[in-house]
Parts: sequence; structure tokens; C-alpha cells
Amino acid sequence: MRILLPIVLLIGGLLISSGICQGKYLVKNCDFRSGPKFGGRLKIEIPDGAIYKRANDVDYDGFFVGFGPKKNRFWLHTIWGPYGSSGQPPKEWISASVSVMTTTILFDGGEGVDARGVYADGNRWRFIGKVGEEFSYNKASENSAAYFDRMLNTLCFDKKVKL
Repeated sequence: MRILLPIVLLIGGLLISSGICQGKYLVKNCDFRSGPKFGGRLKIEIPDGAIYKRANDVDYDGFFVGFGPKKNRFWLHTIWGPYGSSGQPPKEWISASVSVMTTTILFDGGEGVDARGVYADGNRWRFIGKVGEEFSYNKASENSAAYFDRMLNTLCFDKKVKL
């Protein structure tokens, strides 16, 4: 037992320090008593006073949330609709990253992905999605990524919405 524990800790540390970790988490069902939610079946809360733009067409709906001054603004993007997303982060983001963490999200009989990464310059990306919908940001500063992550951490699943 004394030998096994250090080996387990070493392997776990190597997996974490390599920047490639996988796990699973259950997305909670939306509780609208805590305030409005934005999105398709996957929803997040957007703070009061946020910079917000809506986008839609005949086959998709979506919005953008901004962070920072207009000249150098970073954007959180979401889209939902039958062809809104492949449900996977762009391969280019993953291959250009020095660190990547991927987690499977589970909700009401379905699953998706929560993936995030860091580029060599320190900028960050994150992708949460399933086939037909996603939330994502790319090339975001550490501060803007933290702002967007606070919103993304409110992720919930609205089983009343049919896509």
C-alpha cells in the first residue's frame, strides 16, 4: 500500500500537469426562480448591466456578451438551432493550445462537452456545447475569460425547450 499511493499520486499529477484531463459533471435543471436565463436548452445567467447583442436568422438564434472597452472587446458567443453547432470545439483551438481540459457534461439523457484551453500567449478559449447549440469564447484575456467563466458556471438545462 505504501508503494501504490505514491504511484497513484504521480500518475494523477502527470495527467493534471500535462493539461489533458477528462471527467464528467451533471448539468442541473434550470430554476427560473433565481432569475432569467439565456440560451436554447442549455442556458446561462447574464449579469445586470452586461454588454449584450442578440443575433438570429430563420434557422438559429444566439447572442453575444462583451467584456472590456469597445476598441479591444472580447466576446462570449452562443448559438442554438438545428445546425447551430457540431457539439465539439474547433480542432484548430485544441491543436494550437499548450493546455487543454475536456469534461463531458450530462443532462436529461443527453451529453455534451465542456472544453477549455490556453494558448502559448496566455490567451484562453472555452467551449460548452452539444449538437445544435454552444457557448464559446476564443483568444480571451485572463480577465475576460474569468468574467465569461462566471456566467458559464451558471449553466443549466431547460427541458421545456424543444429544438
